[in-house]
Amino acid sequence: DNIVHACSNCGNGFPSRTKLFAHLRDSSCTNDAAANGLETPVAFEKVALIIGCCCESQDWRVQLWKAIDAARGVGTLPGRESYAERGGAPGAVFASHAHGVELLFPETGTPRVCDVLSFKTEPVSDSERGAWCARANAVLPSSLKILGRSLALCKDFNAEVSCQRRCYECLVPLSVLAPGIAAQAQHRPDVVQDMQSGYRKRNTTDRSWDASELSKLKATMKHIQGEHVFHNFCMAARLGPGDTVSRRCIHKLRVRVELAQGMAVFVAEADAMLKGQLRAFVGLLIAVQRGLLPQEYVPLALSEHMLVPVPTIPEGTVLLERCIYSNKYHYHLQPMMDSDEAAEWRREVFAMTLQNARSSTLDAWYNEELVPATSNLVARFINRADDPRGITSVDTDVPQKYSQVLQLLRDAESSGNWPGIGTGRGKVIKASTLVENG
Repeated sequence: DNIVHACSNCGNGFPSRTKLFAHLRDSSCTNDAAANGLETPVAFEKVALIIGCCCESQDWRVQLWKAIDAARGVGTLPGRESYAERGGAPGAVFASHAHGVELLFPETGTPRVCDVLSFKTEPVSDSERGAWCARANAVLPSSLKILGRSLALCKDFNAEVSCQRRCYECLVPLSVLAPGIAAQAQHRPDVVQDMQSGYRKRNTTDRSWDASELSKLKATMKHIQGEHVFHNFCMAARLGPGDTVSRRCIHKLRVRVELAQGMAVFVAEADAMLKGQLRAFVGLLIAVQRGLLPQEYVPLALSEHMLVPVPTIPEGTVLLERCIYSNKYHYHLQPMMDSDEAAEWRREVFAMTLQNARSSTLDAWYNEELVPATSNLVARFINRADDPRGITSVDTDVPQKYSQVLQLLRDAESSGNWPGIGTGRGKVIKASTLVENG
């Protein structure tokens, strides 16, 4: 008696139109219904994709949307809008695009081991998620991969806003950072198989080598942790102390020694990082560790009131390792970031980054750029040339246009006709305390 609507394809009855259309959206009758001209509204779901990318070109997002269209069956299934043609999926956002601010995006060419993309799209069953990713990866280049698709997430999930921390890594040869430890290193051909992930700490109790050379480095890194104004660590953008985007929080900063590979890996977890910020961190830490700059230069570079040059290592050795979320989403996303596919991709990215770090670029930078530059910085640091000037040192030679404005302001102040206290100002300032009221 409760059957009101019946499917014309299979003959099954349903008590409501909602049940009927749910049947037509996801059953063996879907294609037949669409072929007969029936438009079945699709209820989109919010999903997250784990994206691996080490593309040098700027159009990798276009390639990604084309691959997602292929996985969705655009051009094959009726009623599927092309995300590539519309410039992206509904509500699409990347975790690496922190706060939507260009200065907080990864530098061009920076590998992403596990970036996260959230958007709305057609639902698929749990058993079809692997096949959906396989269809997309079949048309993607080898430098771009979809490592997993999540189950349906709550509609409030946003890959960028919901991300609590972003984990970055920077590889540096031990010969540049700590020559004494580098002498203990023995290179092996299977280096990538043993490279650790910055997120998961393994056994660090290996006492087969002397790590005392890094004691000063670890003490220096503690100064950088926490919330600071990092305008001096993004000199290419010409930021000043008043630029709010330069205020960032570094939750963790540590160094991991890969002795067998002859590498030091700097690992930073932050809300977001300015373009080139980690490279500047590492450049400064190398200079202090090697004795080229005094340790007191670090708080000087972190000053909120000064513009101080900071040495920066060349590009090519930094990567975005992963994005970290609260427990609410952690259990959905973390298994995909630690899957076999992600592990294989991580090895490929580390192999490429390791090759860049082992090139002669960093050795040349140290000898030809860092050593000469730091001698000038030491002179400026000792002479305190960058200290804020006192009021007695202000130049009295004022340009003509400013001199005229200054004179008008002085005349207005001395005339006694300066506007009195307003109603809004009177709420916080007593009229009796004003100069014009004695």
